[in-house]
Amino acid sequence: VDVSTIPGESGRVDPAEDGYVPDNDPVDYEGHGTFVAGLAGSAMDDGVGMAGVAPGIRLQPVRVGWREEYVDPGTGRTVSGGFVAMSFCAQAIVYAADNGARVLNCSWNSTETPELKAALDYAIGTREVMVVDAAGNGGLSTTQSQNYLSRRGDCLEVAALDRAGQVSVASSIGTWVDISAPGEKLLSLVKTGVSRLYRIHDPGATSFAAPLVSATAALVLSVEPGMTPAQLRAHPRQARRRHDQPGPRPPGAGAGRARIDRGADRATAVDRR
Repeated sequence: VDVSTIPGESGRVDPAEDGYVPDNDPVDYEGHGTFVAGLAGSAMDDGVGMAGVAPGIRLQPVRVGWREEYVDPGTGRTVSGGFVAMSFCAQAIVYAADNGARVLNCSWNSTETPELKAALDYAIGTREVMVVDAAGNGGLSTTQSQNYLSRRGDCLEVAALDRAGQVSVASSIGTWVDISAPGEKLLSLVKTGVSRLYRIHDPGATSFAAPLVSATAALVLSVEPGMTPAQLRAHPRQARRRHDQPGPRPPGAGAGRARIDRGADRATAVDRR
């Protein structure tokens, strides 16, 4: 869900609804969605300089937030930032599910509301959509207070890893995390006018680990379209690699590191049986 239009992606980015202002304009307000979308599906061999995990997928951008100024309670300064409303997320989830989405990437904090619960129940239970959720940027906190999706049990929860394969200090962790993926120093796309067009995100965020897993799920579906959400959730865990840390596996970081190559290989093996 959390995607936006990508330069050079004409024909692969579906015109989609907007959960904020229903005008069919998915242009990114803040830059976050464009960065997420680039990691998942930006084109390859186009001379631009980077490619997404699944460059052949179709992206369905559905904008669920906006950018506004507010007073930082810590500094008293007026700053601007991105905001997401659960009512917009609920509308977007239903819209995407009804318009052919098989995988939803949710790189946003979530709180439980009747509308959001009903939308997820419908997408997962009725439309058989896989939901991939960013575990949160709690700085190794195990709290789930701002992550309703993680408490449901039917969404795939993704923590973030650093460049050394260790759990990022920015990531939330917990027994509810299913798997981890790289989330620091990632190169992706940035909307023109927000920053330079291409940048590397240094601090790390689970928002950027989640689309790597979402795109892997899309690759699997491309060769095994009959997989159910439950089978898809199990697939990345089966295709994982143990965390590159000495000693015991880091607690709260899931079953291991998602391996895109193994995920695609396993799906291809299934397809050839």
